[in-house]
Amino acid sequence: MSFSGISIVLLHGFFQDSRVFESVKNRFISLGFTVYTPDLLGFGTNNKLENDSLLTQNQLSWLVDYILSLKDEKLFICAYSMGARLALQAMKELQNNVLGFVIESGTNGIENDIERKKRAKNDTRLANMARSDFKGFQDYWMNHPTLTPIQPICFDDLLRLKIIQSEQNSENVALSLEQFGTAAMPYLNQTYFENSPKPVLFLAGENDKKFSSKANELATYNSRFQVNIIERCGHRIHLEKPTVYVDIVSQFINSVLKSTSRID
Repeated sequence: MSFSGISIVLLHGFFQDSRVFESVKNRFISLGFTVYTPDLLGFGTNNKLENDSLLTQNQLSWLVDYILSLKDEKLFICAYSMGARLALQAMKELQNNVLGFVIESGTNGIENDIERKKRAKNDTRLANMARSDFKGFQDYWMNHPTLTPIQPICFDDLLRLKIIQSEQNSENVALSLEQFGTAAMPYLNQTYFENSPKPVLFLAGENDKKFSSKANELATYNSRFQVNIIERCGHRIHLEKPTVYVDIVSQFINSVLKSTSRID
């Protein structure tokens, strides 16, 4: 099966940049996809910031402008964690420019005010750690319970991830937590998703209980939404099971293309 003429935009997570997708990017390219891997605002080469530029609306504007600049007619967004949160926030604005979305370990935000304030307090604590002890923050994040892999991550991918994290700007990492952490982003309720015309595949690892539960919940909001819970896998599916990730995403894209062809 060849996916020539089909484009994918891979959106990375927090405290990463586009290099984290190197393994899956090469796999997608071998299938014929055109693959774009932008650095999100504040990370990698996209680290020159203006005041408050990591606020949700500024990130939305940047992503929409980026997608429009590609001018690809058959485009899918595949987004992980923080990138997934951004993709969900942009879903309505991009409905005429994207054929579908793959949301890996993503969330629509925090509805409960008490839980939101609790999360915001913790994000502030982490932001202060990133500013005052960046190496300590890197060690903390590398060993974060949510990110503990169930499947061993390939040595090259793990080494690359450590290098990526060490090269990030500590102030931008802190600002990302404060301005676009889960507590800071607007909560997206069920009504937001009900009328979405685009298919969405929600992915989560079986052992990532919090995000697999969220994926199952979000998939019920619209008949065009699907969910796939990956067995014996944690939060970072694209790193723990890159071949499985590429296969599942490719199958989803193929099904969307077939459905679109029938409608046309």
